[in-house]
Amino acid sequence: LFVKTIAIFLALTILWTALCTITDDITNRDKGFVEGLGFLILFALSIYLGQTIKRLKFLGSLVILTIATFLTASFAIAPLVGLTTNSMLLYSIMNSIFVSIVMTVFVDKIIKIDFIRLTMVFTCLCLLGAYFLIDEFSNMLYTDYNIHPRMTMFGVFQLALIVPLTLGMTVKRHFNDSHANELKTNT
Repeated sequence: LFVKTIAIFLALTILWTALCTITDDITNRDKGFVEGLGFLILFALSIYLGQTIKRLKFLGSLVILTIATFLTASFAIAPLVGLTTNSMLLYSIMNSIFVSIVMTVFVDKIIKIDFIRLTMVFTCLCLLGAYFLIDEFSNMLYTDYNIHPRMTMFGVFQLALIVPLTLGMTVKRHFNDSHANELKTNT
C-alpha cells in the first residue's frame, strides 16, 4: 500500500503540475487558488485511493483536513510569526511541528497509525527538509522548466508529508499478532 499510495501521489502531482503549467502559458493568468486547491485535493485523493479506503466519507474528511491544515498554517501561523520575528526559520519549525501533529493525529482517526509518535517526529523532520529543498530548487525549476515556485512548494511539501504518513499507515505492529498466535498454540 505504501508504494501504491506514493505512485498515485506522484502521478497525480506530475499531471496536475503539467496541466497548471500548460494552462498558465495558454491563458497568461495566475490561478494560484485553483492550483493550490487542486494540490490539496490530490493529496487526500492519493491517500484515499492508495490505502484502498472503502468509505467515501473518509475522502471528504481527508480533503477537509488537508485544506483546514493548509489554511491554518498559511493564515494563522505565518502572520503570527511575521508579527513577532519575521523569521522563515522559526516559521518552518513551527509549521512543521503543527502540520506533523495535526495530520498524524487526524489521519490516525481515519486509518490507524501504530507508531504515532515516531510518525510525528519523522513527518516533522521531513517537512523541515522540504523547506530546505524548496528554498534551494524552486527558483531553478522556474527558470529552467517554467514550474512556478508555488507548484514546487506544494509538490515538495506534500511529498515530504505523504511519505512518512503513508509509512505510518502501512507499517503495523506484528509482535502482538505473532505473540497472540504463540500464546494460542502453547495453551
